[in-house]
Amino acid sequence: MKTLVINKPIDNLDRYLEEIGRYPLLSKERELHLSRQVQQRLALLALTERVEEGLEQGKEHSKELRPELLAKRAGISIQELQQTLKTGERAKDVLVRHNLRLVVSIAKKYREQGLSLEDLIQEGNVGLMQAAERFDPEKGYRFSTYATWWIRRDVSQAVANQGRTIRVSVYMQKKMSQYRQTMRELSIQQGRRPTHREITAQLGLSDTNEELLVQHSRPLISLNELSGEHEDQERMERLVDPMATPFQSLEDRDTKQLLWASLGRLETLEKKVITARFGLDHQGARSYGEIEKELELTTRQVRRLLNTALEKLHKGLLQNSSAGLTLFVMARSVVGAHPWHF
Repeated sequence: MKTLVINKPIDNLDRYLEEIGRYPLLSKERELHLSRQVQQRLALLALTERVEEGLEQGKEHSKELRPELLAKRAGISIQELQQTLKTGERAKDVLVRHNLRLVVSIAKKYREQGLSLEDLIQEGNVGLMQAAERFDPEKGYRFSTYATWWIRRDVSQAVANQGRTIRVSVYMQKKMSQYRQTMRELSIQQGRRPTHREITAQLGLSDTNEELLVQHSRPLISLNELSGEHEDQERMERLVDPMATPFQSLEDRDTKQLLWASLGRLETLEKKVITARFGLDHQGARSYGEIEKELELTTRQVRRLLNTALEKLHKGLLQNSSAGLTLFVMARSVVGAHPWHF
């Protein structure tokens, strides 16, 4: 049988699932035997580190070769040393391979949270390998019980760190997972989709946590994603700003320059009136009454000057750009409604 490489990206999920299905569950006795072999190897590796550190710092003085010195410190022969290291490595490999299906079952619970199942499995495998090294066979519980915590930890952290563009804490990820689980359970019990209030009441969330959960549960959508009937436009091209005003179309730089050039051709009072009326001086649009006081004019004079200025702007802009007509129509239709900011 072809060797299954655990710490490599999963190219074909179906083939991977088929391969790990060939490894049956281990008996408790087999788990204990393998775990003890793993721990013996780790003990020798720890001793190796201490010996190496002692030699480097000059605390160890020996003419013996490092393997001989290590075997002597461990109280075994070199052959036994080498055999223990190899046996422990193989035992860890077997322990991991026969529990890969546990990783898949846990990873499936974190689907649709921003990471593919393949990525979730890879992260879970890392946790499984850590569990294989840290498991204490003398505590009395099964390896799968211990490994579940490590697998969930690595998978949930991966979802929190990589699954969303905006990073969400592991705590909030856990709450979101509980929310989805509760929704499924209530759906089965009630025979319908439960309301948001019913789910949060079941979870016993406070108003603050409830609001946070709602905010974090909203999916993130790319503005560059193609949408529409024929998927021929990016989403941002189809969005409509409900707060948009006609004057926001004047953000085009060339149009603004053209407008200011046309304002320069107006008479002084005409320019002052239209500037004040539309707030072109960044002081906000002023009412007719405010302009009358500011320029010491009558209402009739203000209206006449404004209409004359708009007519001149229309004619001047129309000769230079098709945007002139647009500006004139917008100005006539929403006079004083909003300031123009440039």
